[in-house]
Amino acid sequence: VIQGLGGSLIRHAAIQLESQGIDVVLRVHHELVGEVSIEIADPLINFKRTMLSLPDWAKDIPVNGEGWVGMCYKKG
Repeated sequence: VIQGLGGSLIRHAAIQLESQGIDVVLRVHHELVGEVSIEIADPLINFKRTMLSLPDWAKDIPVNGEGWVGMCYKKG
């Protein structure tokens, strides 16, 4: 049940990011990697805000996240 819930939340976030014009280029378990223009101010703030914006049916689920901005993917 937990893995299914997490998968649903990741898919929801990916759809929301794509609708904002952010290309989701990679999904790794509980991570999303997006490609954004370097002209966007504070892309991580918007990315994180979108990732943590839950659908109505999941509003009571405690979630949090973190991220970083870089020129290539790395595993933390």
